[in-house]
Amino acid sequence: MPIIAATTSPMKNASDTAVTNTFMILLLWAGLSLGGNLIAAPAKFQVEVVSLDDLLRIGRAQFAWLGVAEILFAIVFIGMCLIKKAYLSWTSIAALLILFLQQVGLQPLLQARTDLILADQPAPSSHLHLIFIATEIAKFFFLVWAAISLLRLSTLAKAP
Repeated sequence: MPIIAATTSPMKNASDTAVTNTFMILLLWAGLSLGGNLIAAPAKFQVEVVSLDDLLRIGRAQFAWLGVAEILFAIVFIGMCLIKKAYLSWTSIAALLILFLQQVGLQPLLQARTDLILADQPAPSSHLHLIFIATEIAKFFFLVWAAISLLRLSTLAKAP
């Protein structure tokens, strides 16, 4: 006896797969954000045997590669929404805008400050790191919220 009910159509399964994949992309992106930017970044400064210059260079490489990965997640997410003609929720738009702000606005300023420190020049006092942390926390919560909202909307759409 088949386990799948006769009312299950291939289109419904494709739609379920698209929702699942989009849900997973959002949560993987959120996990990258949490692990790479909010946990690993400050953790490396707890290592006492590595010089500040080396830590700054490591941080620069870390944020460059995390930025590439996040941009790829964003492109895949937007592509999935376009292919399935799904709308972008305001929470996912907020996460995308924060990523843009970080990559175009904050990262270049933080990198310029790092350049000054590495060149043994005085770096002016700055709240940029705190702003970056705040935007990163907000982006993480927007991504999780977008994923949960997607799942909830999908579940409501299936209700009889």
